[in-house]
Amino acid sequence: MAGALTAFRRATAAARTIESADARLKALDKTLASTISAPPAGRAAAALWPEYQAAVQQARELREEARARQAEEEKERKRLEAEKAAKGREVATLVADADKAIAAKRFDDAAGLLDRGSTLLPDSTDLARARTRLARAVDAEEKRANRQQVKGLLDQVPAAVDGARFAEAGERLTEAEGLGATPAEAGPLRENLRAAEVAHAQISGALAALKEAVASARATPAMEARVKALDAALATPISAAPTPRAAAGLWPEYQDALQQARGLRQEAAIAEARRRVELALSERSVRKAERALQAAEGAFPGGARWNALRQQVDALRAARAAEPSLLGSTVRQVRQNPLALWIAAAVLAVVLGAAAWVLWPKGPVDPAGKTPPETPAKSSGNPNPAVPAGSPEPAPSDNKPAPADPPSAPAKPPVTAPAAGTPPPTLTPADRARLTLMLNEGQLAQMVSAVQTFRGRGIVDSTLDTMERDAVRIQRSRVSNARQGAGKVPGAAGTAAYREAQKFEQEGNAPRTPSAAFSSLAQAERLYRQAANEAPPVNTPPVPSAGGATTPSSLPGAPAGTPEPPAGGKPPETRPVDKPADPKPTPPPPANPPAASPSAPSDEALIQQTLQQYSAAMSAMNPAAVAAVYPGANRGMLANTFRGFSEYRYQLQPASPVQINGNSATARCTLKMQTNSGQQGRQTQPDRNLVVRLAKTGNRWVIVGFGG
Repeated sequence: MAGALTAFRRATAAARTIESADARLKALDKTLASTISAPPAGRAAAALWPEYQAAVQQARELREEARARQAEEEKERKRLEAEKAAKGREVATLVADADKAIAAKRFDDAAGLLDRGSTLLPDSTDLARARTRLARAVDAEEKRANRQQVKGLLDQVPAAVDGARFAEAGERLTEAEGLGATPAEAGPLRENLRAAEVAHAQISGALAALKEAVASARATPAMEARVKALDAALATPISAAPTPRAAAGLWPEYQDALQQARGLRQEAAIAEARRRVELALSERSVRKAERALQAAEGAFPGGARWNALRQQVDALRAARAAEPSLLGSTVRQVRQNPLALWIAAAVLAVVLGAAAWVLWPKGPVDPAGKTPPETPAKSSGNPNPAVPAGSPEPAPSDNKPAPADPPSAPAKPPVTAPAAGTPPPTLTPADRARLTLMLNEGQLAQMVSAVQTFRGRGIVDSTLDTMERDAVRIQRSRVSNARQGAGKVPGAAGTAAYREAQKFEQEGNAPRTPSAAFSSLAQAERLYRQAANEAPPVNTPPVPSAGGATTPSSLPGAPAGTPEPPAGGKPPETRPVDKPADPKPTPPPPANPPAASPSAPSDEALIQQTLQQYSAAMSAMNPAAVAAVYPGANRGMLANTFRGFSEYRYQLQPASPVQINGNSATARCTLKMQTNSGQQGRQTQPDRNLVVRLAKTGNRWVIVGFGG
């Protein structure tokens, strides 16, 4: 009995700890099912029966409470299920409204409806699926709007390109690419933009250069100089109309400027031809005037244009024909005065006698009637064997070959200083182009003269210094070639012209101004070539006779009547008469001999110089100087590029030895570039590796292209 009571109490206490009414009810039902129904027989067990009955009653009461709580929980569950069903219906309505808002692209309204549904049923699967549909619809709409924006930007590019608004077109393309424009969409438009920029820059640059040349030519008073300037401007016109609309829009204006330049050139040429005829008329030279007039009529047909000058030439010819000649006047005077004839004959006889006395040989004559060869009087120090000893020493200048029109630089004209506060004038692109053309065509003397003329006008430009240095460098190479050519001619090194050329070459290589150095080097080149032409002929070696001996009569140039050597005897010593004496005794070597003239620079040194000139031209933002070392450069495009910068530092540094293959070379360089513009300020660009391709033209190397 005690064990049953203890077990019953434990089961009841365990049931009290169960929260769920259903589980508590089940536990109590199980406990009450094993209740003892009859009291025990023993007195000790019977004493515990009342306490056991109280525990059973308490368990039954607890079971009734559990049943009541179970009924309440069931009621609450049904109520909650009904409430959830109502919320589900409301959420379904909200989801349906949200779907309608999504279809109408009212994405904010749809999101609000779904948020309201989340407050009712946060775990609703319908709401989760609706939110997924909303996210997909928003993404699709954004993509559609993005594509529409890209299409709108790409549609604006052709109009901007056709209107020459290249910066705007580039911005639209960049913006479209940032929004996701594909290469297939943006690539062709960017290629069209590049082609249009190149074509527009080419024709605009050519148009600006042509207008500047026309304006400069109009300001040039000399017709000949005007013709040359216009010829240089018209040398390479654009022959075909460009395809892009932006450039094609400038084509009529370019054609008008071209026609204007050609008309101005023809007017200047006609005026120059007229001036030449009038100059010949002023000199009263019928032949010169006739030649000038025929050349003018041949170049510019049109009888009415030259009728007046033709009449003046014919009038001059008639006037000159009517004038008495000098010989006729003299004959008439002699006939009128016979005494004058005898006086003239006497004067002529005296003159002829004096000439014969001067020209008659003064030395002894050998028995054969030949004058022996003269021996230079070395002891008397007479440097010229053609002048007898004791004659007056000729002036030092007589020993030097007189230069014939040396291509030396002219004297510097006075420099006109600009007014205070006025910047010094600079070279125009047309002037740079003319100087570059002279340098490329080898007209060095004319180019140096033009440089001095520009400086005389007060023009300050680094291009002038560069041009002069290039002229001196090319002239040094010419002098080296001329010296080597003269050195290959036997006897040329012993001529006075060769020695004078060495002096001028040393002067040209000494530290001097470029113009003075060029003048000395030009004289040296001329004298070296003169020495090669004036070298004495090479003597033919003696021809042995049949007996094995060499007789003087068998020598080339031996005088007739030279006695034969006696048989079996030693031939008398004779001087070879075919070898001319040195025109000037060789002076003793100086204590400090002058340094040998430098040899021509190596190809690698010339290539390094070309790279430096290109870097300097790019840093100076000078398209003409760039084209001087890179003929393929587009000067118009360079000019447009340089306009956007106030500073442009450009440096090509060789990264490895230059590879030279005949007349072509390849230089691997590192490009260092720093720019400064008004908007973005100073910027240092990342270093780039460039492959520079060069070609040799004459004595210089030029750039023909670049590679990555």
